[in-house]
Amino acid sequence: MDTLHWDHGNLEHLDARNAARRAAGEREITREEIDALYDFADYTTRDVEYLTRDGWEIQTRLIGRTPGERFLTVACDILDDGRFRPVTVWVSSESEQRRYWQWKRNEKGDDDDDE
Repeated sequence: MDTLHWDHGNLEHLDARNAARRAAGEREITREEIDALYDFADYTTRDVEYLTRDGWEIQTRLIGRTPGERFLTVACDILDDGRFRPVTVWVSSESEQRRYWQWKRNEKGDDDDDE
């Protein structure tokens, strides 16, 4: 089955980010929401190149809505087997949401650029 790859490292990072969100009075982002966004497949992707200690790498960002209509952006590494490994997640910015809506219009064949 095609699923996201979760391991100790990314689960620990999600927990730490959620602790920071709680401390800031923000709503947490759960693993279940991230999995649902992926499983629901209501997202577009954006590849971002970034520099690491080992050189340049490409990260894929999933930008979309959960079944509960929450906009999230999930930054993922791509594993050798092609699966996505979530690295971090945040509530989608306005520009990311615009990218999503543009993708939805194109998916439906609607060329109208009005939002």
